[in-house]
Amino acid sequence: MAAADIIYGLAVTSTAIYRSYLIVNGEQNDPISAWDCTVRPPAFLNGIGLQLTSVMNVVVSVDRLIAVALPIKYRQLDQRYAVKVLMLVAIFGATSLTAMFLSTYYTSASHELTATKYCSGFPTQYWYDLYQTMLIITGCGYVSVAIYVCVFFVYRRTTRQTAPLSTSSHNQQMIEQQQRLTVTLGIITLSTLILFNIPFTIFAVCKLLGVSAPQPTLLGIISRFSTIINVVLYVYRQKEMKKAIWALVRCKKVASSSLNAHTPERRANFTFDQSNALH
Repeated sequence: MAAADIIYGLAVTSTAIYRSYLIVNGEQNDPISAWDCTVRPPAFLNGIGLQLTSVMNVVVSVDRLIAVALPIKYRQLDQRYAVKVLMLVAIFGATSLTAMFLSTYYTSASHELTATKYCSGFPTQYWYDLYQTMLIITGCGYVSVAIYVCVFFVYRRTTRQTAPLSTSSHNQQMIEQQQRLTVTLGIITLSTLILFNIPFTIFAVCKLLGVSAPQPTLLGIISRFSTIINVVLYVYRQKEMKKAIWALVRCKKVASSSLNAHTPERRANFTFDQSNALH
């Protein structure tokens, strides 16, 4: 989740720098083709960043549902589980990005000078735009919220059932860690719904109706707050993730002996560490 937010944040930052350069040099209205727009990093990073953010919301929600519904089985999962899930997400991202490039390149109109260097909106084919906006960004967003509603009720039921058995200080600490993580991700899911999914829903509905979106600039700004707020929430509520996020920003590996340890005591703590790997 943090990696998806960083990709999207990088896309927003590169777009701001790129467009500022064009405005300063008076090149924003220079004609170029849709293909030229698509292959520019600000354009394709925006597209794939948005998609990965929505897909990771679903992945995180499903992971939490498994963790609260099947806690014993979840504790038995090792690091390979997180690696496999992240590999599937990476394969999806690479496939979707390839489809973005191919669908634009092999359309004759995409090589005509119908766009400008400012590259406003998504310079992709209409069907891909609908797939991206309706199915991935908007659809996955609401699916993740629906799943997390189930997480909330399942977690409440599981907590009541296991509370009498959690008398030791270690068990109590594990329960508190899981509770904090579940609440954190619930808050992030809600903020993503309000600041990310709803604005893009408005864009998608207006596009289907063939009308202009109300206050598109404002909606675009609001949708970009989600990634900033997510990182702040992670760092504020999950103190253990500070070093991991900082290492991710610097493209360095997190040194954590608990991920490789096989002792019973450390394996008991793996549920929390493994969840952080996905988030």
